[in-house]
Amino acid sequence: MKFTRKAAMAAVLIAVLNGVAARAGSLLDLVLVLDGSGSISNSEFTLQREAYASAFESQQILDLVRSAAPSGGLRLAVVVFATSARTAIDWTPLTSEADSLAFASAFRQVGRSGVGSGTRIDLGLDQAWTLFDGLDDPSDNLMVDVSGDGTSNATTTRAARDRLAALGVDRINGLAIGTATIANFYRDNVMHGDDAFVLRVDTFDLFEQAIYRKLEIEIGSVVVPEPSSIVMATIGLALATAAGAKARRRLALGA
Repeated sequence: MKFTRKAAMAAVLIAVLNGVAARAGSLLDLVLVLDGSGSISNSEFTLQREAYASAFESQQILDLVRSAAPSGGLRLAVVVFATSARTAIDWTPLTSEADSLAFASAFRQVGRSGVGSGTRIDLGLDQAWTLFDGLDDPSDNLMVDVSGDGTSNATTTRAARDRLAALGVDRINGLAIGTATIANFYRDNVMHGDDAFVLRVDTFDLFEQAIYRKLEIEIGSVVVPEPSSIVMATIGLALATAAGAKARRRLALGA
């Protein structure tokens, strides 16, 4: 059968568009779990909240939100924990820059009243479990992002982590603020999943930079290039393959 340029392009377009269609409806469901305990001052909590809000206004995250839209976009929720835990922002879809900017605005209104002053990371994780369990259409990518400046009971924290894993959560990442001891606690008792990670910063002054990086890794790990760029790149490869095949035929025929 003669390998023509049109045939190559048609085959590639069908394969790529079928792949894009298969991804339609795919989301990243991400719960952001924030420490609101008494060890965090009001100014530090405000800094933590502002860092997240600024990240969702940044061009890096806006670009990722836009790139994720053809695959179904993102869906995020926010939990605050201390002695107890509560949902501060329920599931919110992000499929456009406007959605991301609105989410940033809502984040700036997040408070920590009503959660006490202790540090119960396990209850923050359990609240994330409740959010995931309540989804009628969970995505293929379920993720939790925990940030805090303290530790909690290791046994109950590991049990809460394992409940999320059993539910199907793919990754639990951490951002530890303070000493290496806190970071090690997060790695041993909070972190879960392939490619999961824990970042550590010494002080809240470095929190914003770390949040930008953390969200870029988490969202970027599941975002695929927009369909048009995939098609054009793959067509280029197919045309090169067709040209190579034609040249080989000339050689074989002695042309």
